[in-house]
Amino acid sequence: MQSHRRLEKATSLATILVLACLIASTVGSAAGQTTLKIEKINRIGGKVCFTVRNIGNETAYNLTTTIHITGGILHRINITSTCNGGCGCNTTLTSNSTATRCVRVLGLGSIVITVSAKAVNAPEVTATATGFVIGHFVIINK
Repeated sequence: MQSHRRLEKATSLATILVLACLIASTVGSAAGQTTLKIEKINRIGGKVCFTVRNIGNETAYNLTTTIHITGGILHRINITSTCNGGCGCNTTLTSNSTATRCVRVLGLGSIVITVSAKAVNAPEVTATATGFVIGHFVIINK
């Protein structure tokens, strides 16, 4: 009986702590909102790259960027690269600074490039471009 009461108290306390953490994270992320902008989609060597800029006044936290490339002959090109920390991916972006993300492409045919960026305190922004790949050589339509 007494162990049952302890279990109920522990469960209630755990529930309260989880709710408090959720409320704190929601309130914390609402403060200091910023804005991201995708400036350009281009090629650097045999890579497709894009640049995202923080055009807001606050630092963007937990930055996540994604490049998705599809197409090619028989739709053989299907590349998705997501960067959300680690492996040289910076997850914070101060006001008016940029981050460039790239992915190597190999194939033949026309492609569709979709890029996106978001942060905990910034809404997701996306941009799309088309291009053509011949081996490692990429042509991106402006």
